Amino acid sequence: MNKILIIDDDHGYRDVVSIAARKKNWEAYTSPTWRNVQHQIAEKKFSLIIADYRLRNETIIELLDYMKREKFSFQ
Repeated sequence: MNKILIIDDDHGYRDVVSIAARKKNWEAYTSPTWRNVQHQIAEKKFSLIIADYRLRNETIIELLDYMKREKFSFQ
């Protein structure tokens, strides 16, 4: 099953996208920040990550830097 990670500080947006993904038989994970799912990013192989560029106290550039340092790869 394909896995999707939705990172957005807008709860409503996360819900809408995760519901749509589940209807298409995707396993959906959500979080308001990427730091909250850092361990999931490391252990799960996501097929797709959808992320808001600017979150409350961080940007997705920080996530991309983390993924590069950890040599993250998609499924």
